[in-house]
Amino acid sequence: MQKYYQHFTEIDNVYWTNYFLKEFIPKYKIYETTPDTGSAHIIWTKKDFAHEPEILKLSKELTTKLKFPPIEYFFIIRHNDIDQAIHVDGREIIRNSSFNLPLLGYSGTKMCFYKIKNKDFEPNISDANYYDKNDLTLVEEFQGENNWVLVNTSLPHNIVNINSTNPRFTVCFRFIGNPTFEILIKNAKS
Repeated sequence: MQKYYQHFTEIDNVYWTNYFLKEFIPKYKIYETTPDTGSAHIIWTKKDFAHEPEILKLSKELTTKLKFPPIEYFFIIRHNDIDQAIHVDGREIIRNSSFNLPLLGYSGTKMCFYKIKNKDFEPNISDANYYDKNDLTLVEEFQGENNWVLVNTSLPHNIVNINSTNPRFTVCFRFIGNPTFEILIKNAKS
């Protein structure tokens, strides 16, 4: 059976939410650098977070507790539109998985996953692979909440029911080697 997401309660959501909201976001003035319309994200690569002890601590915790590879990069995305465009992460290289923590504006939102109806359908590729809802069937969804969740970003997905007056902010981590969702789940269970 296809799995689309997995929550990980063994990683402290309260501690990391407080860190991002009270320390990291104010330090980098993220609210001031993201636009008020559309979705926007700011990326931090290994060289950017090499001097951020808390991010290095999180990377070590994920490699120790869940046997995930080290963090390659992460970003904080601000969703302002009511429904995010349906997409698969990546351009030419599909990003297989993302370890996410919704920080703000997640109440009432959902993450939806879709199956492609027409196997010959070609996505519109720009900063991701985008799909038309008419070419898809909804197959799974879960409620937005302030918990760590690993999502299969190699499948069409989006966030819906976003409140534009209370944008959704999510921190998303990617791992060295672009491991698949299935490999990360298997590692975490071993």
